Amino acid sequence: MRKTALLAIVLSLALAAPIALAAGGKYKGKTEHNRPIGFKVSKGKVKSFEAGINVFCLGSGVRFDAVIPPLPMKVRKGGKFSYKGLDKVATSTIEIKGKVKGKKGSGTISMSNSQYNSSTQSFSGCTGKAKFKVKRK
Repeated sequence: MRKTALLAIVLSLALAAPIALAAGGKYKGKTEHNRPIGFKVSKGKVKSFEAGINVFCLGSGVRFDAVIPPLPMKVRKGGKFSYKGLDKVATSTIEIKGKVKGKKGSGTISMSNSQYNSSTQSFSGCTGKAKFKVKRK
């Protein structure tokens, strides 16, 4: 009888963890460059991720850009999520590493791309990286 009760408790705890993770919510915050970031966690995935980032471009200085992945990111064990590849419009390489735990989240975003300048007939590279912090709203 005691083994059955113990097994029931273990099973209920194991089933509760994915449900709590899937509950999610909307997260909003800022990057270390004071740029906005927001996303939604729903059904174990980070969706609608958008973050502002400052990128430094050789020959033209700093500009503001957006880090937007093409697909939702799966939330793994410990609330971690990540993406590395092309952005939504397939013009820049982005990398996202984040973690959500309870009402808070944090991580890093980075972006790199190259641009062709027709007047100088040369390419210039743009790169940027920033840490972020978010809170569930």
